[in-house]
Amino acid sequence: MRTAVFVPAYESEHTIEAVVDRIPAETYRSLSDILIQDDGSRDRTLEACERLARRYEKVRVVSNPRNLGYGGTLKKAMRDLRDGGFDCMLMLHADLQYAPEAMDDMLQPIRSGAADVVLGSRMLSGPLAGGMPVYKWLGNRTLTWTMNVALARRLTDYHTGYVALSGRALSSFDFARLGDGHEISAQMLIESVRKSLAIVEVPIATYYGPETRSCSFATSVRYGLTVLGLLAADRWSSFAPRPVSMRSR
Repeated sequence: MRTAVFVPAYESEHTIEAVVDRIPAETYRSLSDILIQDDGSRDRTLEACERLARRYEKVRVVSNPRNLGYGGTLKKAMRDLRDGGFDCMLMLHADLQYAPEAMDDMLQPIRSGAADVVLGSRMLSGPLAGGMPVYKWLGNRTLTWTMNVALARRLTDYHTGYVALSGRALSSFDFARLGDGHEISAQMLIESVRKSLAIVEVPIATYYGPETRSCSFATSVRYGLTVLGLLAADRWSSFAPRPVSMRSR
């Protein structure tokens, strides 16, 4: 199975090298590609990425001439890997919030054929003990409950950034309908549910340290409101009457 790891990097000069260095040796040998995409960073992130490419033969670096945003960067990578014929993609953030040591656990359900989408759930492993701010925990729980009701699922963490996708999932997304911001996470899961893709959750450790990047309270509120709007639009499209063709007599 051709497996790629995608690392979106934005102003991560102090952490990006540690992320790749912490990939277990056995996991590294099982990978076909490590795609690092620098999203127009203004610091020395690109230089750090290029050092990694010299040290690791599987590391491939792409530099965006302008900032595409979280969703824009992810869409560009998914198109690249889909068109490259990869069977599996794992997204690993560049700020050490998600442990590279958990990669095998994330990849196993796809490699075994049990899942098309794997979510690394922070809610299954004591997120508050791992430093998650209380307002984020409350917002996550509330928004997750709402999405479960709307989508008739029982997931625990729709908003994680630790995600693995099968080749089938990569080929199923309508990239033109996906946003350029963090709302892409919810959009992809709504599409996955509607297209009956198999979704599995894996418990992962939660870590919010000084080097991790985290959305502000205001950004988190905007994200939550955007997701509610997406759910409303999804429900409306489900109940909207279909046009009826009339044959001329």
